Amino acid sequence: MKYVPFLKLKTNELRALRDLDNEMQNSIRPFFDVVYFDEMTTENLKEKLQSIKKDFEKTFTDELFYIDNFDHNIASIQDYGLILEEFKNFNVIPVVGLDRSIEHIEATKEYLNNLNNDMIKRVAIRLSFDDIQSFTILEYDLEDYLNSILKIADEIDIVVDLRVITENRIDLIAKKMIKFLHDIKKSNFKYSNLIVTGSSLDSLTGKNIKTEEQKDIDRNECILWHKISQKLNTNEVNLIFGDYTTIPPNYSDNDLSIQIISNVMTPKIYYTYEKKYFAIRGASFKSHSRGWKQYCDLAKEITNDGCYRGKSYSAGDAYIYERANSTPKTKCGNASSWIRATVNLHITFVTNQL
Repeated sequence: MKYVPFLKLKTNELRALRDLDNEMQNSIRPFFDVVYFDEMTTENLKEKLQSIKKDFEKTFTDELFYIDNFDHNIASIQDYGLILEEFKNFNVIPVVGLDRSIEHIEATKEYLNNLNNDMIKRVAIRLSFDDIQSFTILEYDLEDYLNSILKIADEIDIVVDLRVITENRIDLIAKKMIKFLHDIKKSNFKYSNLIVTGSSLDSLTGKNIKTEEQKDIDRNECILWHKISQKLNTNEVNLIFGDYTTIPPNYSDNDLSIQIISNVMTPKIYYTYEKKYFAIRGASFKSHSRGWKQYCDLAKEITNDGCYRGKSYSAGDAYIYERANSTPKTKCGNASSWIRATVNLHITFVTNQL
């Protein structure tokens, strides 16, 4: 495992994975967050999960992946048992944390105990930046709150989720991470992989890029990774790079009608290269004369920029090329299809970069 992309459990993210070649798919281990939506109930969540499983079955056979309901936890919704039940026939690695409810912990324990005896009981512990301030306190808290999980798990992965990483905090986070990694290496705490993840993208698009603008955005998570890897041997601590691809960590999935989307939303594309995103954004779909065809115009701008790698690099790059060289009959795409393309090209690039 070279890389852990953190993805929303949605159709286009799954299709982005399916567009990868087999070698690329085998180099990664996806981490899925089940998206919270307004007026969510047990019944409609179950319906959504059963619908998404149809795409899941086309993408996964026996590959390992993580699944979590981080946003549901914030909203105090107890549905993790339902999620694990729906995906029990796949190679799921459940996720726990110090901020999770007793119900969440019990659902995870039940899932692990119900695995066949010949199956490896894997679990991930998702930590925040606040959790790693003192390893001594963290170790005590893990033994105290998650002891029932630690006792039955054969393999434990640690996830340090930094969420949005701002430029002015990179040095502080790097210092704390390096200290944490040294401390856990010296301790008796047994783990398999330690994944560090985060993003530079805010859920409010306007904080990333203004309308009708194009700019480079530093991938702070990548800069942080290089600062850490310069100070220690990542292989010695089994450190694995993760990120949120081109989707902000705090993205929400509140349903909007097509009419509202057309009125308030704008086309935007994040093209990953080097340690940056080439970001480009259009104007309101409703007010701009090109409407949704702005996506083809933005694609043309990307292919004309020196960062573009060519149509053969990935399925996402091919998608951009086709839109950049559009005809009047070409469908320029929508927000969902562009998520599929940019997530795919991001995963391809980052996996090759590592």
